[in-house]
Amino acid sequence: MSQNKKYSVLVHLRIQAEEAVDGKITQKLKTIRPDGREKIYLFPVEHQELKFHEELLTINKIKKICKCIKKCGEFRNISVELPREIANLYLDSDFDPVFKDYYLEEVVEKINKIPETPSLDIPEIIRKIVETLSSNRPQLSFNDITKNFILDNYNGRNDNAELWLENFENECIRFEIAEEKMFEVLRLFLDGNAKEWYTSARIKYGLETPWVVFKDSFRKTFSEKGWSSARLVYNFRHKGGSMVEYALKKERMLLSRDPKMPEAIRIDLIVIGLPIFIQEKLDNEIKSTEHLISEIRKFDTKVSNVDSVEVENEVFNQKLGNKQKFHPKSEKKPCEICEKLGSPNRFHKQDDCWNKHRIKTVNTTELQRDLNDRISNFTISQKEETDITKRNLMG
Repeated sequence: MSQNKKYSVLVHLRIQAEEAVDGKITQKLKTIRPDGREKIYLFPVEHQELKFHEELLTINKIKKICKCIKKCGEFRNISVELPREIANLYLDSDFDPVFKDYYLEEVVEKINKIPETPSLDIPEIIRKIVETLSSNRPQLSFNDITKNFILDNYNGRNDNAELWLENFENECIRFEIAEEKMFEVLRLFLDGNAKEWYTSARIKYGLETPWVVFKDSFRKTFSEKGWSSARLVYNFRHKGGSMVEYALKKERMLLSRDPKMPEAIRIDLIVIGLPIFIQEKLDNEIKSTEHLISEIRKFDTKVSNVDSVEVENEVFNQKLGNKQKFHPKSEKKPCEICEKLGSPNRFHKQDDCWNKHRIKTVNTTELQRDLNDRISNFTISQKEETDITKRNLMG
């Protein structure tokens, strides 16, 4: 034995975390092996918990190791120099392991050696596995794609073209549709003007053209370059019906316009589109659109049509000192010009009516017809009077 027990002794310990009887995780000293020996010795079960080895816990290395072992089953095999006074607790004069006058049992650890294997080309193996899986994977039919894609049809007007195209590509990736098949799949989700574009693009480029060409053409054709869609989105407000439906639609429109729009801004834009008297009942500390819609639902039954909204707003304005005269929609009269032309229930000022020049023509025609009727009636009356006079003379 190379160590001089007078100073310190090198030993190899195994510390392991296990579940105690009470269900808690506890750390245990499992085995000890004096340096230079092949044999490993097992501590008795009743003396494995570290509370029986307080002297070992005064060694910094062991304290640090214990902090690393927290989960059940974790362990560390460590080598540590035991000072003379601590070594005397675990070794006798012949360096045989002992603890509290109990000589430890010798154990044999079974070491399962992993047989050596020749070096493998991992990337090549992965490539072959992917090819095998791809060849065995059933291909989706167009009918399956239509049913499984989470995507609304695009008609050239209903959505942000860039965002819609990005969602389409993400769905293709999700269902592992090859890029060369994307253009064929695209037609399943187009309507209206977008379908007309598809027919033209197919004739112009052909089906063998790379997807990126069709993608670029789609963007150039449908991407919004003006401000009309922005005005539509930001000016959209509640004008009657369910306020919850309004809020959900407004949020969808805002996200279609800008998917990265902060939630706080979305909340503000949804709220300012609500009737004023509803706005004042909502807490301005709302942090999510889900919470906002939940709060709106509480007042949803109070708003049934445009007139009730305007009346409530008028009442609220009067409380604030706003004395503007209120004219509910029910008191408005339909345009007389449009009524005469066979288009009733149009509510606008007669001075602004597009048909006012037509009414002049109609009036002239009616006057002419009336004049002709009067002349005709006068002629008939004259003839009848002449006939009566003749009969009187002859009689």
